[in-house]
Amino acid sequence: MNIFISGPMRGYAEFNFPAFAESAAYWRSQGHTVFSPAEHEESLGFVSTGLLGTSEELAGLTFDLRRALRDELCWLLDNADAIVVLDGWEESSGARAEVATAKAIGIPLLHVKGKS
Repeated sequence: MNIFISGPMRGYAEFNFPAFAESAAYWRSQGHTVFSPAEHEESLGFVSTGLLGTSEELAGLTFDLRRALRDELCWLLDNADAIVVLDGWEESSGARAEVATAKAIGIPLLHVKGKS
């Protein structure tokens, strides 16, 4: 199964990349193909290490957030069989957009306590 991980980033230390990494590792260990927005953003040059996860930090970087979100939504639309949400996703505008997109095209939402 192709799984897309969705969750909050802003407001979390290191933009919540450790939680994305933990979830991605779990789902891969179960034999699934995983798309993690955190991993994708790292591949585009975003370095979260040591950051507090604030909007001000993000505004001060030369990271192309529009490109990242476009790429991520395209992967979700073209490939995902399920979307896994991390704790706190409801408070994230990006995660809410990802979940709404998934729901609009019938992709099921998974939330496994302790594993996402």
